[in-house]
This record gives sequence, C-alpha cells and structure tokens, in this order.
Amino acid sequence: MSREVDLWEQSLLSRSEASRGARELLTLLKARQCPIGILTRNRLPTALKTLEIIGLSTFFEPGFVLGRDEA
Repeated sequence: MSREVDLWEQSLLSRSEASRGARELLTLLKARQCPIGILTRNRLPTALKTLEIIGLSTFFEPGFVLGRDEA
C-alpha cells in the first residue's frame, strides 16, 4: 500500500501550484524572522520536491519540513 501511495503522490507533482498569496505571506513572515515549517501527510521527498516545483523551497529549512514518516 505504501508503494501505491508513493506513486500516487509522485503522479500529482506536475500539477502542484502555490496557493494565491502564499509567496507574499511567506515573504512577510521571513522578513519578521518567524520560523516557518510544514507538517504534511506526504513523504518528505515529495514535500521538498513540491516546494521546489511551486518556487517556495527557499522559505523553508529542510529540518522544518516534516513528512508522514518524520511526524
């Protein structure tokens, strides 16, 4: 089952897009030196790849992104 979920997550990567206003919010939080993190049900590699695809990876330190296996 886990392999099937992994393949499903991978198949959705190409359709990933940032929510409206996400970049502006993250820019504001970073300017205020707020720690920013993500907790997701996806696996960590998928989460990191999604952030790259949507152009928001620079806002997150890798240790502040937690996937289902890390949580």
